[in-house]
Amino acid sequence: PWSREELILTLEFYIDHKGRIPDVKHPDVIALASTLADLSMLDTDKGSNAGRERSSIIYKLANFRSLDPAARSDGKKGFANAGKLDREIWNEFSDDIVELEKQAGEIREKIDNARDRF
Repeated sequence: PWSREELILTLEFYIDHKGRIPDVKHPDVIALASTLADLSMLDTDKGSNAGRERSSIIYKLANFRSLDPAARSDGKKGFANAGKLDREIWNEFSDDIVELEKQAGEIREKIDNARDRF
C-alpha cells in the first residue's frame, strides 16, 4: 500500500501538472520516482529495494484524476479504483494547496536531512 507521504508527494505532482499525466519517460516522473525511492529508504520496514515504479506512479496519478471534478468536467476520467487513502488525501488537500505544498516540503526536507546523514 502507498503511504500517506507518498500520496502527498504524488498529489502535489498531479496539482503542479494541472491534472495532465505525463509519460513514464518524462523527467518529472523519473524525478518523482527517485524521490519516492529515497523516501522508502527512511522506512526500515520496506528496506532498500522499495520504491515505486514509474508505471505505478502514472496509475496513481490516474486515480487522482478520477477524483478531480475539473478533469471529469473536461471529459477526462482517470481510473475508477482510487483507494480509501487516495480519497482521504484528495479530500484533505485538493482545496488547500498551501497546506499540501507545506507538507510536501516537510517530507522533502526529511528526505534531504536523511541524505545528509549518509
